[in-house]
Amino acid sequence: MAQRLLRKVCQKCAEKRKITKNELDNFRKILKNLPSRVKLESELNEESVVLEARGCKECHNGYLGRVAVMELFEITDEVEKLILKSPAEAELREAAKHAEMVSMAQDAVIKILRRMTTVEETERILGSL
Repeated sequence: MAQRLLRKVCQKCAEKRKITKNELDNFRKILKNLPSRVKLESELNEESVVLEARGCKECHNGYLGRVAVMELFEITDEVEKLILKSPAEAELREAAKHAEMVSMAQDAVIKILRRMTTVEETERILGSL
């Protein structure tokens, strides 16, 4: 399990903006292998909206509270056997994909699209998406 805390964007003063072409391309790439059990609340397209932090009397800096982004890789018997063989990173990634793991980057993009945090805050904590 891995997790990071992101600041939650203040819902009172945040400004909506359309997603940029670069963000759209990056988000599509990140969400490409999203497990089928995870549903986005709306379709990801050129009209998708994200929030930007502004700042108001309530929050002062555009953020209020925290939200966790995380990933959990369940160690099944099959995965345990694989680990004991000292696999390459690519093999572990494939096992995680097969286990329908949601990566931290995928969880972060979902939270951006749900307007819980911002692209800027996510990149500040996780690095560029």
